[in-house]
Amino acid sequence: SYTLFYSIGTVLAIQVPVVGWTPLKSLEQMGPLLAFGIFQLLELCQVILRAKKRTNKNNNKKNGSTNKSNKKSNNKKTFMNSIIIDNDWLMVHLQVFGTAAALALVIAFVLNGRGYFGPISSRVRGLFVKHTKTGNPLVDSVAEH
Repeated sequence: SYTLFYSIGTVLAIQVPVVGWTPLKSLEQMGPLLAFGIFQLLELCQVILRAKKRTNKNNNKKNGSTNKSNKKSNNKKTFMNSIIIDNDWLMVHLQVFGTAAALALVIAFVLNGRGYFGPISSRVRGLFVKHTKTGNPLVDSVAEH
């Protein structure tokens, strides 16, 4: 649902002339883009794992036997397959997220060098910069918020 919400919301926001490409250029909007990307990567990992599981099942059907003497060895194989599947889960996630992180860093470095990203807005900057007191209590209270 987040994927659909983010996609439709961003496409519609870009259509508004005042907003333009700000959702993709503003540093404040990188958080939702990061969440969107993580959800896409998690789904990609699940697709890869399902494909591997399907391949393993097909290989087991081709190599499997039906006599009773192999039931104990089949139980051992099932236990070992569960360990291998857990190892596959970790390896697939590390490979997918590692590759995506490296690619994102290269893209961010190149785009930042070209001046693609805009500066941090004054609202966000105000969270980190201390307010200068003017002496007027009304101005100071409004400026702090």
